[in-house]
Amino acid sequence: MIDDLAKLSLFQEYRAEGREEGLKEGMIKGEKRGLVKGLREAVIQIIESRFPTLLSQAQPRIQKIRKTEELKTLMVQLLTASDEAAARVLLRLPDA
Repeated sequence: MIDDLAKLSLFQEYRAEGREEGLKEGMIKGEKRGLVKGLREAVIQIIESRFPTLLSQAQPRIQKIRKTEELKTLMVQLLTASDEAAARVLLRLPDA
């Protein structure tokens, strides 16, 4: 009986630890998704203000990007792009 109680206690402890780890992991994933979403919105705003004619073509491409570093790099590149042709190259869009 004591053995069973010890096993139950140990099981509950492992279960609680597993739940805590799962919550932490979920929060980290949620934060990353939020960061990606915010960066996507920033990139889209840059395109909308600097290269509005590219917006409809660029949006689907931007939505496919999942890496924060890629979005950050693209954001900086779009801010410094000399013209629409350069932006097209950065966004990998077909020529007009």
